Amino acid sequence: MNIEEILKLDKKITFRKLVYSKYKFTWGLIGISLLVIGISLILYWILSNFEIKKIWALVLGIVFGFISGKYLLNKNTRIIQKHYKHSLLENGKWDYTSIIKIRKKIIKKELKGKVDLTNESLLFIIDSLKKESEILKYNYSLLINGVIIILSVYAGAFLGGFGNYATDINDYLKSYKIIAGISLLIISLLVYMELVVFKEFIISRKRNKYCLIRVFENIYMEKNAP
Repeated sequence: MNIEEILKLDKKITFRKLVYSKYKFTWGLIGISLLVIGISLILYWILSNFEIKKIWALVLGIVFGFISGKYLLNKNTRIIQKHYKHSLLENGKWDYTSIIKIRKKIIKKELKGKVDLTNESLLFIIDSLKKESEILKYNYSLLINGVIIILSVYAGAFLGGFGNYATDINDYLKSYKIIAGISLLIISLLVYMELVVFKEFIISRKRNKYCLIRVFENIYMEKNAP
């Protein structure tokens, strides 16, 4: 096994691979549905101009979001207790150290008979992983450029041409609110694409490399423990 193959082992120890891949379809559907309902209620309150009388939508949105998180956490615990009993704490719970134990066992299994885990090889692997993770950086070009363009169009509609189509000030403000709502939705979509899709892709890769570094560091410390 060469260093390139070792660097790719991070894909085998992601939380998605360890836990989420073992979800039943109905579990994921219920969790996502609860989260979507929560986000929809919060957006409804935002699009209603933050009216106090509709504050119930915000409260319910937060409640549904909390229920979704709690539901998924319970399912994660159920999976870890079933498939990774060796990693559990004394009280039957799990935490970050439990995930490290799981990852360490998987990595040792993958390397067994392929790599001699001497101090020199471990230090070389750790150094290679750190250099790889330093390459992965991210900027917010899509979000920044998108917000600038939308705000420019928004300001232009308010200050200029759109006023020519309004019959009176009420009609003007009403139309302007419609543009504001559309702009908010577009910005929300850009934020989602930026933070959830593009950035998360880079961050997840960097996080996976970091997790792999931690695993090899733990193996190294375990090997050199007095």
